[in-house]
Amino acid sequence: MEAHAHTARQLAAQLKSFAYQSLVVEHPTQIPVPLPGQVGPAAIVAATTFCGDPVLTQHADTTAPLIFISGSNDFADRLKAVQAGASAYCPAPLDINALAGLLDRVTSAEPARPYRILIVDDDEALAAFLQVCCKRGACKPAPSRTRAR
Repeated sequence: MEAHAHTARQLAAQLKSFAYQSLVVEHPTQIPVPLPGQVGPAAIVAATTFCGDPVLTQHADTTAPLIFISGSNDFADRLKAVQAGASAYCPAPLDINALAGLLDRVTSAEPARPYRILIVDDDEALAAFLQVCCKRGACKPAPSRTRAR
């Protein structure tokens, strides 16, 4: 467990350069529960070894977005993270810039802007169908333009 704690402290030091304050705990039961009027963690970053821990699942449901970091990149770990209520999953090797960007997105007070998608197709019916699919997926298609024939 000491190796994991050392790695966690290194990660906290790296996140400090992105202006994130971190608290390193060795077990989910050590995550402080905020009192009324206090602010809890903005996000929780945990190793996949804690997937399924009921304390983390509770935090993911009520307190803060949960991000799992894995030492591998296999499907089983990803599935465990999703089942544990994770907002995101970061496989090895960990890209600290990507993690910081992910933290920026999940802790942002602004709602995520939809992607803007340009559909280019010579079949107008297919283009209209793709536009409907994008709208259902919360994307924002670019204004429709048809080419003169």
